[in-house]
Amino acid sequence: MRESIRSAMLLGILSGCAVGWPVCRAEAETIVSPPNVLIFLMDDMGIGDTRVYDEHCKVELPHVEQLAREGMVFTDAHSPAAVCAPTRYSILTGNFPWRGREPNGTWTVQRPSQIRPGQKTLADMLGRQGYDTAFFGKEHLGGGLIEAATGKVFQKWKYTPDEVDFSQPMPEGLQTKGFDYVYSLPQGIQGPPYAYFENGRLLGNPAEIITWEKGTYGRSAVKATGWGMPDWDSSAVGPNLTHHALEFLDRHYAAQSAGGSRKPFLLYYSSQSCHTPHTPPEELGGVKIDGASGHSPHLDIIFEGNVTLGLLMDRIRAAGELDNTLIIFTSDNGGLCWSQRQEGDTSHNSSGNLKGGKGQVWEGGHRVPLIVRWGDGTDASPVPPGVRSDALIGLQDLYATLAELTGHALARNEALDSFSFLGVLQNREAGHQRDELLIQSNNEPEWGQSSTRAFRVGSWKLVVTKDHAPRNLFNLAEDPGERKDLVKEPDQADRIAAMLKAYNRTIRSDRSVPLADL
Repeated sequence: MRESIRSAMLLGILSGCAVGWPVCRAEAETIVSPPNVLIFLMDDMGIGDTRVYDEHCKVELPHVEQLAREGMVFTDAHSPAAVCAPTRYSILTGNFPWRGREPNGTWTVQRPSQIRPGQKTLADMLGRQGYDTAFFGKEHLGGGLIEAATGKVFQKWKYTPDEVDFSQPMPEGLQTKGFDYVYSLPQGIQGPPYAYFENGRLLGNPAEIITWEKGTYGRSAVKATGWGMPDWDSSAVGPNLTHHALEFLDRHYAAQSAGGSRKPFLLYYSSQSCHTPHTPPEELGGVKIDGASGHSPHLDIIFEGNVTLGLLMDRIRAAGELDNTLIIFTSDNGGLCWSQRQEGDTSHNSSGNLKGGKGQVWEGGHRVPLIVRWGDGTDASPVPPGVRSDALIGLQDLYATLAELTGHALARNEALDSFSFLGVLQNREAGHQRDELLIQSNNEPEWGQSSTRAFRVGSWKLVVTKDHAPRNLFNLAEDPGERKDLVKEPDQADRIAAMLKAYNRTIRSDRSVPLADL
């Protein structure tokens, strides 16, 4: 009975994919034509950073834990890369990172966008279907600054702000990639520019730009010397992003009411939490943040992300549309290793019981929280509540999933590595599931990885060197902590050969997921 109700709901939703849907009323929440989509992306949050995955986690996250009770929790979800910039490209495009401009991601704002001309994004796809699209937070995708001397995008790595023509917007910023509104930090809180951009334009007077030296400034901290605006405060970033996201929702609902018809939204919230520097604000929305975890600034910042999630959900609920909002909560890569944590706190493990952490090819580097909620939290919900799924998921799969959900037929050059898991979300036994997944580590030598990749086939994981040679083999079904390396076992030779063949087929492909499989 539950399945028939859910299927009927979905059919009704897909049949109404057009502009002019009836407005949801707060006094009677109902699920109508295509759902709103809230993507809440944490920064450097591992599965050990929430009790949803690790009962020993030292911080309580009430809104995240409620989301898990009312939605579906994925226990085998992975970022396409073990660091942020390449993953952010993959989420937006449905492509593996190396299909962008730089195989390991574009990290600096002055450079052209990681998203190549002609490549579509989630925002493009949903915008064409009538969605109001907005982005808040960290980009880390390039986008380009105009060099005043040439009138063209910088091609060099080093520049000074007085070389920039700030009268021009970023020519390849996210405002050109399908988003109707963008309020962003081009490189997050960890590096310059220490400034906000709105629709690709610097907010503030360029004549007031200063150089921030590495150091601590009251509640604020600067990790790397660089340029920014004089009012920069790293501890205020979360409250500021939250404020502007809430303002977007208010504008959206006001326009919806004035127009008399419903228009769904895509709100992509790219949190600064919990990247370093860990500088929690005193409070957010009347909720204490600094010291709230009772443990460390690192966990306070994670709690801050939880509070922002709750504030966004409350605002959507007040408009009567929470039950018709697909909420996707996840992270751009695995958690911070003990040695990486700013406070030197070794009593909390962001990776839980997994090996490694951010930047590394081990499971702790790329296995991420993924929680999806849609419905009222009852068995009649399109996404059933309280379900834990072990389906193999890559975050690039969000694209094809949302395309199938909204009835969009993918083009041959769109979402090349994205596999829809809508059937899994609906808890259908016959739901299509991926069996192979490729993940890349960081390329910096200090991470000890040197562009190694991991290739999954079912529960088996093969670690491959930069030169495409097998390095490690693990059976994650029996050894999730990657303690027993089987790569030299004679009886695994055939398996390794078959996995290498599949790996090479994937990295050499123009499209790793055939359209027929979607």
